Amino acid sequence: MFALPLLIAALTPGQIFDGLTGSCFETVMSGGSTDTHCFTASAGGKIAMDVHKVRTPNGQVVYEGVTVYRADGGKVVYSYFNSLGDLYPGEADRAGQDLVFAADKLVWKLTPDGYDSVSDKGTQHFRKVGPAAQDGL
Repeated sequence: MFALPLLIAALTPGQIFDGLTGSCFETVMSGGSTDTHCFTASAGGKIAMDVHKVRTPNGQVVYEGVTVYRADGGKVVYSYFNSLGDLYPGEADRAGQDLVFAADKLVWKLTPDGYDSVSDKGTQHFRKVGPAAQDGL
């Protein structure tokens, strides 16, 4: 008799971003500029979106981007578009309270009031600042 392999269901974007969707999170950067990320999910969690804007201390948007997450072949893939015209693809996954972006060597660690973005450049804390608009903007 042989053993059947254990099949583990792939996570959806909605499951990976559980705890973030529906809310906006902000960090203060050097010089007083802010980086705000707002997360939404749609299609029953099959699609997630992160809209982020970097603002100067006087509120002027100087950089922005949109990341769309979707399931593809058992993985969650993303496409990040920014205001410079760049497009970056990648994959996202979740391990407990960590959101893992392996190709970017980036981990978001969920905390009681937001998340810590940890990379080789250091750690930035993003604090929950309110609800996300329905369109993520």
